[in-house]
Amino acid sequence: MIKHILALALMLTTVLVNPVLANTEPHHSNPTPVKRIKSNFIKKIVIHGDVDVILISGEAPGVTIDGNKKVVEKVKLVYQHDNLEILAPQYLHSENNPVIRIPAKGLVQLEVNGNGLVCSETILNNAKPDVFINGLCLVKLSSNGKIKVHASPNYELKYTKK
Repeated sequence: MIKHILALALMLTTVLVNPVLANTEPHHSNPTPVKRIKSNFIKKIVIHGDVDVILISGEAPGVTIDGNKKVVEKVKLVYQHDNLEILAPQYLHSENNPVIRIPAKGLVQLEVNGNGLVCSETILNNAKPDVFINGLCLVKLSSNGKIKVHASPNYELKYTKK
């Protein structure tokens, strides 16, 4: 049985038409960044679980997680050899998902195994990621490079190109 991805919007643009509409405001009154990885160069990102990820073009202070402290404590970041693995519970898919901001300067591969949101804050310069979808997720990326998208055989992709 094929599971349908509710919405997969892949925006490939060479000029900024509209910035990606990502809610970067915290879902609670007092955000607490409780985890940080001080790396600006990540080649591969693998996401397991339900989190919201914002890819940042250009310089950034590293990877940060914002959100409700109890929810953020359940998220684990594993960084090794320019690869970042995000491990989060599957049941988080809600407005309380933690928001993870990741510099995408060297991004080559992105794998999404969960029901979250992955978007780019602005156009990703020099990023030509290979994206693999294995979950009911929403992916909104703007890049000046080519984005290749693949999915698990259990999912069907629905594209929207601007």
